[in-house]
Amino acid sequence: MSTCHQSHNIPWNSLLEVLRKEPTTEPFAASEPYIAVATFDLRFKMDENDHTFKKLKHFASKLDSTVKEFSNTERGKYKDEEISTIIKLYEKEDCNEWLKEGSLQDISDWSDLKEDSSAYYYKDDFVEVVKELFIQEKFKSLLCLAKNHIALERLEFVTYSNFFHYGVGRIKEDCLTLYIHLNLLLAYGTLQKPLEWYGQWKQFLQREILTQYDGNSQSRMYKEYFLKNPNFEDLEGLQALLKKLFRVMYLYDAVMKERGIQVNWQKEVLNCLGYFLDRTKTGGHRWWELMEKEFQ
Repeated sequence: MSTCHQSHNIPWNSLLEVLRKEPTTEPFAASEPYIAVATFDLRFKMDENDHTFKKLKHFASKLDSTVKEFSNTERGKYKDEEISTIIKLYEKEDCNEWLKEGSLQDISDWSDLKEDSSAYYYKDDFVEVVKELFIQEKFKSLLCLAKNHIALERLEFVTYSNFFHYGVGRIKEDCLTLYIHLNLLLAYGTLQKPLEWYGQWKQFLQREILTQYDGNSQSRMYKEYFLKNPNFEDLEGLQALLKKLFRVMYLYDAVMKERGIQVNWQKEVLNCLGYFLDRTKTGGHRWWELMEKEFQ
């Protein structure tokens, strides 16, 4: 059985200590074959002394420090002079068909996004190009944008409704959510029976991984694996996917740091876990109170 990614740095076991399986009220219907199976949800063991939250803070802190350590190491591999010589951010053959016709290959075409530009206006193309650069791990190109005073932070959160955002921040959020979720499956040792573990996995698989929607090109990072391995048949490939997710996270950290922004991975982790695993009936209201107090 595969082990959790970065288990020597990130205390996955401490996360397991504050989680419990709760049987769902209704069975989940598996389609191949079509049978009803008992499933579970994950719930936090909330308590009056906030022991669970303290444990989670420790977990989040270790993940934060691990990502930042890799981020600093990766950034140290490149000299500023090397980055400043970049003119083209990517080649057309590197990108999808929809991006080949774009006009944002050259650094000069990003002037509308200069941090001091009074003529700044939002374009979907900017967001999708930056996502693509992260997906393909074109770290030098991203550093080039950041060092040329391109306000990438303006693209982090973009929404056309109150319920959905498709900004560059989705790279960070989606990678982190899937990274934690998959490592929990590994930690519980239940990868061979994902449907019997809990119905949320199947829903998460369909909603966040196998469905491409609203321009979220980042799903291409992991969609191919799950289409080929719906029940985690290729564990070696799963480890490669975890490394990919983790690498994109620390590249994201380094690029934002270049813009003078410190990503608070502790807050991101707690927000991710609270949204995905907790429910009001198991102390969700108390969870958000503690988080707001911690990161006000």
